[in-house]
Amino acid sequence: MPLRNRILLSITSLLVISVLSTAAVMTLGARRVILMQAEADGILIAQFLARMTRFSNQVQDQIEVDLGQQMVVQATLASHLVAIAEAAGLTEPEINQHLRQIVESTSLNEFWITDERGYAYLRNDETVDFTFSPSRSLQPQASAFWPLLTGEEQVVIQSARNRELDNRLFKYVGVAGFDQPRIVQVGYEAYALLELRQRIGLSRLTSELIQSDSIVAVRIVDTDLENLARSVKAGVPGVASLNNPNDIANVRRVLAQGDPMSYLEGSLFKVIVPITDANQTITGATVLYLSTEHIQVALRQEISQLVIVTLLILMVGLLASLILSRLITAPLGRLTLAASAVQDATFDPDMLTSIARSRDELGLLARTFQTMIQQVSEREQGLKNAREALRRSEAYFRSIIENASDVIMILDETGQIHYSSPSILAILGYSAGDLQQQPMVSYIHPDDRALMDQYFQEAIAQPGTLPPRDLRVQHRNQTWLIMEGVLNNLLNDPAIEGMILTLRDITERKQAEVMQQEKETAEQSNRAKSQFLANMSHELRTPLNAIIGYSEMLQEDAVDLGQDTFIPDLQKIQTAGQHLLTLINDILDLSKIEAGRMTLYLEPFDVALLVQDIANTIQPLLDKNNNQLTVTCAADIGMMSADLTKVRQNLFNLLSNAAKFTAQGKVELVVTASPSPKELGGDRPVDGLMFQVRDTGIGMSDDQISRLFQAFTQADASTTRKYGGTGLGLAIAQRFSHMMGGRIHVASRLGQGSTFTMWLPRVVQDQADGDR
Repeated sequence: MPLRNRILLSITSLLVISVLSTAAVMTLGARRVILMQAEADGILIAQFLARMTRFSNQVQDQIEVDLGQQMVVQATLASHLVAIAEAAGLTEPEINQHLRQIVESTSLNEFWITDERGYAYLRNDETVDFTFSPSRSLQPQASAFWPLLTGEEQVVIQSARNRELDNRLFKYVGVAGFDQPRIVQVGYEAYALLELRQRIGLSRLTSELIQSDSIVAVRIVDTDLENLARSVKAGVPGVASLNNPNDIANVRRVLAQGDPMSYLEGSLFKVIVPITDANQTITGATVLYLSTEHIQVALRQEISQLVIVTLLILMVGLLASLILSRLITAPLGRLTLAASAVQDATFDPDMLTSIARSRDELGLLARTFQTMIQQVSEREQGLKNAREALRRSEAYFRSIIENASDVIMILDETGQIHYSSPSILAILGYSAGDLQQQPMVSYIHPDDRALMDQYFQEAIAQPGTLPPRDLRVQHRNQTWLIMEGVLNNLLNDPAIEGMILTLRDITERKQAEVMQQEKETAEQSNRAKSQFLANMSHELRTPLNAIIGYSEMLQEDAVDLGQDTFIPDLQKIQTAGQHLLTLINDILDLSKIEAGRMTLYLEPFDVALLVQDIANTIQPLLDKNNNQLTVTCAADIGMMSADLTKVRQNLFNLLSNAAKFTAQGKVELVVTASPSPKELGGDRPVDGLMFQVRDTGIGMSDDQISRLFQAFTQADASTTRKYGGTGLGLAIAQRFSHMMGGRIHVASRLGQGSTFTMWLPRVVQDQADGDR
């Protein structure tokens, strides 16, 4: 936006803001003054109503007191007249007749005269048979006169109220009997008092007040918020009843605190003033509702006038701003053109000659601008030459650092990283900003931090380059790299003012050295193991085969010679030899598996025939502990292509374990077709067979299961002592299963038996094929 327009806009905006702010302040001030006057008038009216309420109450109360005293005189006279009449020997009807004539000829409306029991035997209304009672629950109003009968009170004056008999408004006064205990009560129908209240009371005053334009409702309430007087102008919402929670809360606050209150709510201005009696006790409150419509009309008139004045001021200000902006911006425009010419290298000193002749601030600015342009031109040429030399120098050293294969860091004297070369991303995985202002020692392996601190202190004490040290540095992926670090102390060099740390990754070199050493050690161990196994195979199998063979021959000879006593011992020798041979074969099989020299001989076979053959073979072991075997295998279960020997060995091991750890129980073998379980992975399920061996034996705990498939390990030492065994059977079974692409797992509960599940693919892949 051009400067002229900006100056014009700024001046106009300031003018608008100033005028509108002034208008708003004046409007708000006028509104506030009007509201304050309305508040003062409202409080004055409300206070007047409060005083009138107190005065009205005093007048009415005094009239009722005077009436009560007059009625006391009448009751006393009636008491004496009855006593005199009874002493003169008049009968009750005659006395009653005289009393009725008195009632009919005076302002009294009723009389009730009782005997000593409270029975009203003299009364002007013969249709009502009434007896006074001391119980307030039975006679809430009449029971107040019972103390006259007992002598506790001589006079009882009761205020005007609706009586219990027919709800008519009556005032009653009673005195004690003159000659005997009795109640002498006279009654006055108090509608005259009610009419008096209406004529001189607050209702008329409040009705006249709402005839004005500003007062829309007047309400006078007692301390229980019950209406004493109320007048409401028709058609005004929200004032028909005292049900506004805010009004109720404010009235209660005024009744509690005794201070007047006023507030604006919507279009109504509300004033609340407490009412006090002669003892300054709060007896109620006056609530005045004032309309603010006349205030709104006055404000609208004021705003209309202010709008007209504001528009006139804005027009005058806009014209003055336009003239002023022209006078200021014309020379500034020439200066702007000159600045643009300087930027485009087309500046001509004569462009500012006419302005420079001026003696004002703009002329001084033009002359200064001409001098500055000349100096800037000279300095710019020198700066351009220096900048080019610096650029070449920086590019040279930046290229060296950024293309270095090692990590280059600059550390301060506390070890914090101030700079790291871009190669850190490729070597350690960090960006240059990740390590900024971080302590270098935090990326060093905890075991090497003492070495790093010592190395750093040596560099601080000895300026120059130190011999390299091997350090383990943390990669971004939390791995540790072995790096060769070299520290160079350049703290005193003003161009660096830091320590140069160069790191070279030697992890692969160190790992190669370790791997070479481990390889040589492993080869030596493997050669020793192979030699040991060869010796074991030859040295153990040959004597054992001879022992087993000779024991069989000796058994045959003992049978032929009738030496039956030697046969059990010879059978024990044969059994022990076969057991030892089996153990040696297991050890050799495990060694071959671990050495990776165990191969699979894959052949097709009928699964049902294999299961039947194993069931027959294992039966003697089951009979030994009185166990019952149940086999579940469909006759059409089909064929399987696998290493028959290893499958048979696995099933035999599982069944023999079940037979060994179960006594007088059940062993079950279940064979079903089943796809590969999820834990074996793969994109699609593989067709296979599931062999489950269940028993009701001793079972296992979770801790025992965790050690189950470890070589040379059984459930615990007590199991080994009681049941024997080497702990190799399940370890070999598991490895055979893995070799054939299957798995074995166990589920067991201590004391409730175990279930071993072996899954094998129906067609086992050759290991060589799998490797390919």
